[in-house]
Amino acid sequence: MKSEQKSRVLLTETLSNELTGSLITAVVSKAKKQRFTVETKNCLRFWFNNGKLVSGCTTAIDPDGQDSGKEWCNLQESDVTPNGKNWGYCTEDMDWDQVRQAVSDFYEEDLQFMKYQTKEASCRC
Repeated sequence: MKSEQKSRVLLTETLSNELTGSLITAVVSKAKKQRFTVETKNCLRFWFNNGKLVSGCTTAIDPDGQDSGKEWCNLQESDVTPNGKNWGYCTEDMDWDQVRQAVSDFYEEDLQFMKYQTKEASCRC
């Protein structure tokens, strides 16, 4: 093999490895959380729909041919229904950081109120 051909092969292999690594990194970073259906079944983290990689849920036309705009996903094998249905509509995508912050804020207000009430009750002014 000529050195020019060797260089091309090496370059092709290097680019292929880099692209594969980049693709894996992109895919893994996209899989932020586990998604569930409204029937509380587990969505596949990664699956292909019409040749496109999907992470979790999609709003593409569902397997029944409906373009409802609702998110749906393929189910994990253990959650496929007895009649063979292997997909379901997804629950709302919750921003759990926002939920935790709201709960924390709520309880912080209660805590401050309780501290104030305790201070007022113990004050012998």
